[in-house]
Amino acid sequence: MNPPENQDLDVDALMRQIRTEIAGRASRAPASGQGTSGTNRPGTGARGAFDGERVTLSRLAETAAAIPRKVEYAVNEFLNYHDEDFVRNAYRGMLGREPDAEGARRFLVMLRTGDFAKVEILGRIRFSPEGRAAAVRVTGLLVPFALRTLRRIPVLGHGLGIIQYILRLPNIVRNHERLEAVVFLHQLEMRRGVNAIDAEIEAALQRSQDLIVGSSDAIEGKITAHESATHASLNRVAERLDSMTTRVAVKIDRPEIAALEQRIQSEGDLRRAQLTTQLETLERRIQSETNAKLTHVEAVTKKINAELPALRSLVDALEKWTSEQPTGALLRETIEVAAAAKAHAGRIAEDFSKRPPGILKAGQSAAVRNERDHLFDGFYVSFEDTFRGTREDIKQRVEVYLPYVREAGAGTAKAPVLDIGCGRGEWLELLNENGLAASGVDLNRVAAAHCRERGLVVAEADGLDYLRGLKTASIGAVTAIHVIEHIPFRELMFLFDEVRRVLKPGGVAIFETPNPENLIVGACNFWYDPTHQQPLPPEPMRFILDNRGFTRVEILRLHPSTDMSPSTEVPNELPALIAERFYGPQDYALIGYKS
Repeated sequence: MNPPENQDLDVDALMRQIRTEIAGRASRAPASGQGTSGTNRPGTGARGAFDGERVTLSRLAETAAAIPRKVEYAVNEFLNYHDEDFVRNAYRGMLGREPDAEGARRFLVMLRTGDFAKVEILGRIRFSPEGRAAAVRVTGLLVPFALRTLRRIPVLGHGLGIIQYILRLPNIVRNHERLEAVVFLHQLEMRRGVNAIDAEIEAALQRSQDLIVGSSDAIEGKITAHESATHASLNRVAERLDSMTTRVAVKIDRPEIAALEQRIQSEGDLRRAQLTTQLETLERRIQSETNAKLTHVEAVTKKINAELPALRSLVDALEKWTSEQPTGALLRETIEVAAAAKAHAGRIAEDFSKRPPGILKAGQSAAVRNERDHLFDGFYVSFEDTFRGTREDIKQRVEVYLPYVREAGAGTAKAPVLDIGCGRGEWLELLNENGLAASGVDLNRVAAAHCRERGLVVAEADGLDYLRGLKTASIGAVTAIHVIEHIPFRELMFLFDEVRRVLKPGGVAIFETPNPENLIVGACNFWYDPTHQQPLPPEPMRFILDNRGFTRVEILRLHPSTDMSPSTEVPNELPALIAERFYGPQDYALIGYKS
């Protein structure tokens, strides 16, 4: 009888194959992460948090390039610089040296407080004794410097300034549009920077997940294959033993068969014990490899968490620097974007720290994308605080609508008032103070939270979506104060239809918006808000409400400018018409009813 065929497994060869497979998957993981991110900078590639190198982010240039040294300049060459760069390059160009500390400080204070314009500072440097000695020619400087100097003469200078501003009104509008374009460009660059940081963090998390999943799949596959091979080997041994027992049973008598069976059983038990020991050894080695890989992923996780405080420090430094600048109103959006990025990074760090090392929560990428939708909520609340007016001013302005609400029988539990785009909640607060039932809806998360802190009933949702969820004829009055100018025309038509649907018969709808009949509003003030779509002239909007089924539609023109009132002693109608177009009502309300 031949001995059973040797079924020993080469465990060392199998472990070498497993290590090779894990190393291959680990080396391929960063490459896939690089394809996912799409934002790797030159010199860093997709290695990031996995190769032991420090992660670095791009920096913005702190100063502008120095102005070239010449014997003649155009005044606009200096006006293109700002703040410290402007003062520094004025000294370099006209005096041929760096500014002294006292001179730089004095001119910066003049510039930042608005006491002196740039051309005045250039004139003072150029026509100083040192500037005259240097004799650098600056074309286009003398006339504006002289005009600015004349404007400092009492009474006469004030009148001269008014005439100059009237003549320069087209240039002022053009410069304002250029300023808007620059502000929007900086906003876009900041958004791109924040998106790049998000993409790098997502790529690092995705690489961690791919590494864990790939390693786990490989290990599980090897274990399954080894178990299958072991079971197959045991089955083949059992089948061979049964075959041999059957063959010898006809040739050997009973005692010999019993002895043979005992020997075969003993050898089978020994083989099973050997295979069991080998399997346990292999499982311990696989567990050790898995633990080592999870330890590595945990180290990567700690490194990502270690990088997040650096990001927070960068945001804190940017916020501190921006808050110290005199042009804080123009830079307020930068503060809010930085604060949102800081909070966003904090949420990622907190969420990441709550997970077991190396395990990515389901839906993490979708949650990150959802957070982006509210990055600028805080900025817009701050923007309204700066340009809209105080709470008391707004409450005084909207008091005009209280009689319309009461006349329509709205403000009761069965016919409540709904304010779409309630913002800071001044109108809701006024309604509650007058004993009228009212609630609001706003898509801005920060604004809605502030309203709820004041005890107001406000839902965080899109106004049109919220209306679609209400029952027909369930609301007594719908108001939207400075909302419709934010909505594209097609969505605006849907909004009017939904407002009319939810109103009770006899209910009133009030839509307040900036009045483009006032030329300063239509050409300038309307565009202060970067989220505005387009000005809405009163008469076409009256036609639209009539068309959508509202009745008794009226136009209520409101809030004439307080900067200057038109003279009552005019020789003809032309000055009064001009005054009306420049200083007439800055807002108007469309008021319509449901029959």
